[in-house]
Amino acid sequence: MEVELATSPIYFMIEKFIFRKSTTVDNGVEQYCLEHEIEAYRIKNNIEDCIQYKKNIRKQTDDKHYYHSIDKLTFVYSADYLDSYVLSKSVMKKGVVTIDRHGKYFNVQIHNEYIPINENLESFIKNVFKYLVYYKNLFILPLKKITYNQKTGVVNVSINPENDVKTEEEFFDRIYSMRKLKCIELCFDMHINIRKYFDKDVFNYYKGTLYSNADYRVYGSKNIKKSMLCIYDKAKQLQDEKNTKITCTLERFELRLFTSSFVIMKNSNENGLLNCTYYELVKKMTPYIRKYLRKLNIDFNRFLNVLPDIQIQLRKILENL
Repeated sequence: MEVELATSPIYFMIEKFIFRKSTTVDNGVEQYCLEHEIEAYRIKNNIEDCIQYKKNIRKQTDDKHYYHSIDKLTFVYSADYLDSYVLSKSVMKKGVVTIDRHGKYFNVQIHNEYIPINENLESFIKNVFKYLVYYKNLFILPLKKITYNQKTGVVNVSINPENDVKTEEEFFDRIYSMRKLKCIELCFDMHINIRKYFDKDVFNYYKGTLYSNADYRVYGSKNIKKSMLCIYDKAKQLQDEKNTKITCTLERFELRLFTSSFVIMKNSNENGLLNCTYYELVKKMTPYIRKYLRKLNIDFNRFLNVLPDIQIQLRKILENL
């Protein structure tokens, strides 16, 4: 069925399809195969018309944005909702978002350059997801999944009646309602050598980056519990990863706010955590960040003495801990 949106001349169609795939399970002792058959919905659209969704997302040009902003907003989804075929054709590693697949889940990371600091974040995020749903066709809605375990011969069937939508608006609303906030990365950039103002003994030093000792862990499985606080040479990172040469000192003080550590972030959809500007969000999170930072036993006094005047939000967080 082809439906015309009331607010746009763009045409969409919800298409039901079936695809099959297999995955290999390696438990360290043996390998075996799981075969999947998935019945799902996806959006079929006119790509040329959908370019308007991309145009709604602009790079930020405000000077202040480059001194303090959100480095990344990360949301997590079940991998069953990812159209792997679309992703394999156009791997998103640059631009508005990065998509990272991790086993049963995938992350949608929205990048710093596009995140506004003076506009409502929730409105911006919704536009990004419209871009991913309608323009990039990144998502599917699985209706039924049949999995056959070659090792045991067991067949599992899962059905998702809540995904049986009728219109493209319902398709989008379903995808958008399922987003789970995983991490907010606050970044503060300065033209000074930040690292020399801290006692190195309270940090892990790895590839030129300082990670707070108190919450950075490397487990026997080689999994890493990432630190909330890290400090690094941003100019070197840009040179190494993007071949962008910065001729002056540029270092970054970064706070990584993981949902697993901050209760206020766990129901962000319901409590409207992101229904505000960047400045309002930092104000909301400041009491929780300060409580967490106290546990790290880091002396910020020397750093505060050289903190640039433009870093008002960071000063409010770090003073009198």
